Amino acid sequence: MSRSFGLRPFAATVLSATVVVASAGLATADGIVVDGDALTPTTSESSISFGTVPCGTTVTRTASVAIARSGNYTNNNSYKAGSTAQVTAAVASGSASGLSTSDSAQAITIPSTWSTASNGTETAAVDVTVTLTSSTAGAGTGSVTFSAKGVNSSGGSLTKEATLNASWTTGPCSLPTTTTVSCPDSPTTFTGAALEPCTAMATAGDGWSTSLPVTYSGNLNAGTATATARWTGDAKHLASSGSATFQIAKAPSTVSVSCPSSVTYTGSAQTPCTAGVTGAGDLAQDLEVAYADNTTAGTATATAAYAGDANHTASTGSATFAIGKASSSVSLTCPTDVTFDGEAHPCTGTVSGAGGLTAKPSLTYSPDDVSAGTVTATGTWGGDANHDGSSATGTYTIGKAGSQVTITCADAPQVYTGAALDACSARVTGPGGLDEVVPVAYDDNVNAGTVAVSAAYEGDSNHEGSTATASFVIAKAPSTVAISCDDVTYTGSAQNPCAAKVTGVGNLSEDVAVTYADNTNAGTATATAVYAGDRNHEGSTGVATFAIARATSSVTITCDAVTYTGSAQKPCTAIVSGAGVVDESVNPELTYANNVNAGTGSVQAVWAGDANHTGSTSELVTFAIAKAPATAKVTCQDIVFNGTEQRPCTGTVTGAGGLELTIPGSQLSITNNTNAGTGGARLLWDGDANHLAADSGDVTFTIAKAPSSVTVTCPTAVDFTGSALTPCTATATGVGMDPVTVTDLTYANNTKAGTATVTATWAGDANHVGSTGTGSFTINPWNLKGFYQPVDMGAGVLNTVKGGSTVPLKFEAFVGATEITTTSQLGATFTAAKITCATGLAEDAVEVVTTGGTSLRYADGQFIQNWQTPKAAGSCYKVTVTAADGSAISASFKLK
Repeated sequence: MSRSFGLRPFAATVLSATVVVASAGLATADGIVVDGDALTPTTSESSISFGTVPCGTTVTRTASVAIARSGNYTNNNSYKAGSTAQVTAAVASGSASGLSTSDSAQAITIPSTWSTASNGTETAAVDVTVTLTSSTAGAGTGSVTFSAKGVNSSGGSLTKEATLNASWTTGPCSLPTTTTVSCPDSPTTFTGAALEPCTAMATAGDGWSTSLPVTYSGNLNAGTATATARWTGDAKHLASSGSATFQIAKAPSTVSVSCPSSVTYTGSAQTPCTAGVTGAGDLAQDLEVAYADNTTAGTATATAAYAGDANHTASTGSATFAIGKASSSVSLTCPTDVTFDGEAHPCTGTVSGAGGLTAKPSLTYSPDDVSAGTVTATGTWGGDANHDGSSATGTYTIGKAGSQVTITCADAPQVYTGAALDACSARVTGPGGLDEVVPVAYDDNVNAGTVAVSAAYEGDSNHEGSTATASFVIAKAPSTVAISCDDVTYTGSAQNPCAAKVTGVGNLSEDVAVTYADNTNAGTATATAVYAGDRNHEGSTGVATFAIARATSSVTITCDAVTYTGSAQKPCTAIVSGAGVVDESVNPELTYANNVNAGTGSVQAVWAGDANHTGSTSELVTFAIAKAPATAKVTCQDIVFNGTEQRPCTGTVTGAGGLELTIPGSQLSITNNTNAGTGGARLLWDGDANHLAADSGDVTFTIAKAPSSVTVTCPTAVDFTGSALTPCTATATGVGMDPVTVTDLTYANNTKAGTATVTATWAGDANHVGSTGTGSFTINPWNLKGFYQPVDMGAGVLNTVKGGSTVPLKFEAFVGATEITTTSQLGATFTAAKITCATGLAEDAVEVVTTGGTSLRYADGQFIQNWQTPKAAGSCYKVTVTAADGSAISASFKLK
C-alpha cells in the first residue's frame, strides 16, 4: 500500500518554498504536511536552500506539521478518529555540519470526524524548530525526517514519515564561542557596598577559553541583581555574551538600648534611656524608647523596635534600670544668743524630699535644753516607700556670766643674777561681788630678756573664766673670748687647728666655734672666734694666726686592655696623687711607644708640681693590643622547589680597620638545598694578623613546595542507567614531577538525570602542595512516548470509561535512540489518584477496554499497563506511569 504526504518549507529570511515528497503508488493513506512558513502550500518542491549563512551564526526555521486525510479509513492506513499522534523530527544527514532539530515530541489530536472527513482535510498543526549552526566554510547539505506515530483505525500502531532535503553555503569561518556567567546559588547578604560575586568565561570548541570581566546592575540593594559578560571576538573566535542573576538578601539589624544602671526617684516618669539601630551599609538611626514601671522606685523597663527597611530585617532591643529611693532632708531651727535663765529653749524641725514630701521629725536634746552650756538637738525621720530616712543635728549655747583678772608688776628692769625674780601679783573680779587673789605664772623669770607674766581664773557654773597678761625686763651680763692654734702641713682640706672658749658671770664657760681665712692652701692662715652672746650675756670676739707648709706628690699610670682598631691606641690615664687637690689644669705628659699594631705598647708620665705640691715622674708601664673580632654573616632568601640543587645565600666578613669581604654562595657550606623543606648555610672564616676567626653560625632558608594542578576529563553526556555513573578521570601535574593519576574523585548528582559534577583532589607530595579540579557531564533522561490509543492525551481532555472496566495504557520508552523492552529495566511505578472533575473539558470516550491481569508487560512493540478502574461513576482520576529515571506520562479519566 502506498501513502503520500506533503512538507511545507522552513521560514527563513533568504528563501520561502513548499516541498511535497510523494512515494509511488496510490494516495490511499493519511500523510504528513509540513509548512515551514505557516502558509498554505502553493508549489511542490523536494529541497530548500538556506542561502549563504555567516559562519558560526544560528538560523532557525519553524515548521508547522499537520496530518492530511487521504484514502480508505478502514484499511488501517488512516489514523484513528479522536486519537493522538506524536510528531517528532530528526536529522537524517548533515548533523556534523550543524543541522539539528528540537528533541521533544508533540501531540496532534485527530478530529473525532476523521473517519468521514474529505481527502485533503488537515488537522491542527504543531510547530517544530529546525536549527542550522554551521562552523565549516563552504557548501553544506542535510535532510530532516518528520514522523507522526499513532494508532490506526483498528487500534494498531501507525507511523508516517516525510523527508526534506536542505542545502546552504557557509561564509568564511571563525569558531563560535559561548560566554558563561556563574553566580552563587544561595543569596548574598546586603553589605551596603556593590556586590560582585560572579565570574565569567568564554569558551570554544577547540579547547580555547578566557576569563571575562563581569558588569553588574542592581547589585547594591537587596533584591535580584544581574551579572553580564561579553566576549568581543578575535581573529579565531566569534563574539558572544551571557548573563545570570543572583539574589541579595536583607542584612540583619541590631537594636541597642542604653540606660544608666540607676536613677533616683523624682515623683515624675523617668526617661533616661537612648536607643539606636545599626546594620550593614552604614545603618545607624536613633529610635524612640518606650517605658514601663518608670515612675515609682523599683525596676523600670525600656524597649525600642526597628521595623526594618528595603535592605535590613526588623529587630528589637530592651534594657532595665533601677529607680532608687530619693533622699530626704531634715531641717532644724534652734534659738541663738541665749543666756542661762533656768527655762527650756527648744528647736523646731521639718522634713522635705522629691515628689513634694512634707513631714515632721522626732526631736531629742543632749544634755537638755535648760542648763547653761552647749546643747545638741537631733531630728530623726524613718523614710517611706519612695524616700530614704534622714536625720539632722543642731547645736546652740546657753552662755555663762563673765569675769576679769588684773596683774601688777615692777616698772624698772631687773639685772640677770642666775636666780628666779618674782616681781608681779594678780586678782579676779566679776558680777555678784567676785574678788579673789589669783596665782601668777611666769615664762622663764630667771634668764635675761622680757619675761611674760599671766594669771588665769577657771570660772564656775555661772561665770566664764578669764585671763590677764603682763611683762617685765631682765638685763644681760658681759662675756670674754680666748683662742689657741698649732702650725700644720697642706692636706688639700681646710685646716682647723685652733680652739676657743668664752667665760662670764653666772657660771658662763663654753667652747666657741672658730672661723678661718686662707686655711686650705700652703701659707699663713687666720682664725677668728665670735661669741654672739646669749639671753643672759653680751657678745665678744677673739683672733689668732698659724702656718700651712707644701705637701709631696706622686704620678700613677693606669692602662686598659684594648683591641686592634687600625689607629694609634692611647688607652692609658695618669693620676697625680698627693695631699689635697691636684691642679688639673697642668696634666701629666704621657709618652707612648708601639701603640698601633697588635702586641705590647708602653707609656710614661711626668708632672711638674703646683703651688701646694712638689713635682714627680711615673714608672714605665706596658699594655696589650689584642686582635679585633670579625663578624661573619650569611644572608639567604626563601625559594620554591624547582627540582634542582639551589644556593640562595651569600656571606660577608666585616671588622675593625675597614675589613669588608664578600663570600659567594659557592664558597659557603650549604645543606638540604634540593627538596622542599628547610635548608642550611654557614660561613667559617680563619681570621688574619689583626682579626680573630669568625663563624656566622647556622642560617636556615625555606624551600617551599611547588604548586600543582589537577585536570579532570569527563564525557559530554552519558545515558541514565539507575546506578551511580563514574565516567571521569583526573591527572595531577607540577614542576619537577611526572604526571600522577588522581584516584580521589568525588561525584555529586550522578545517579539521576541532569547535570552531574565531579571533584578530584590530590593531596600533594613532599615537594608539591595539593590541588583540586572539577568537571561535569550530562546524564540523559529517558524519553517516554504515549499513552497511545485507546487513551487520548492532552491537558484539556477527559477520557470517559465505564467504572469497573479495564483500560490498556500503552506507551514506549527510549534510552536515546534505543527502545527499552523489559519491565525490569524500565522499573516503572503506576499510580491512579482521584482528582476533582474540571468543567469545560473535552470528553473523549475510551473506545477499547480489555480484560486480564494488571501487571505491566511489553508486547507488540510497546509497554501495556492494564488499569482496573474503580466502580465509582462520576469520579475523575489522574493515571501516571513513572520510569526509574523519574520520567512520567499521565492521562485523566472520568468514570461513567
